[in-house]
Amino acid sequence: MPYLLAGILHLVGFGYLAAIKLVYALAWIASGLTMYACARRWFSENGALLAATVYVPAVPHCDGLRARRVCGSGGVGGDAGRVARSHATDHRPQTGR
Repeated sequence: MPYLLAGILHLVGFGYLAAIKLVYALAWIASGLTMYACARRWFSENGALLAATVYVPAVPHCDGLRARRVCGSGGVGGDAGRVARSHATDHRPQTGR
């Protein structure tokens, strides 16, 4: 779905990178609005605003932590990813020496 929206934006006249960035920005704004709508069911208007305000900056931060952990460049995973990649790319036959 995001690729379709980015493709439509590109057909409208945006460049490829600008279309992708615009889709990302729209998704980020929509996540804040939907968090406000969801939190409004359980909390007051001020509580829902606080929940959305805390949620919106946390989403990219948490995604960045996940990406660093998966890639092995810090975070919770440490250098385990680097070690796993070094073993995964070693395709030499084992001679048993």
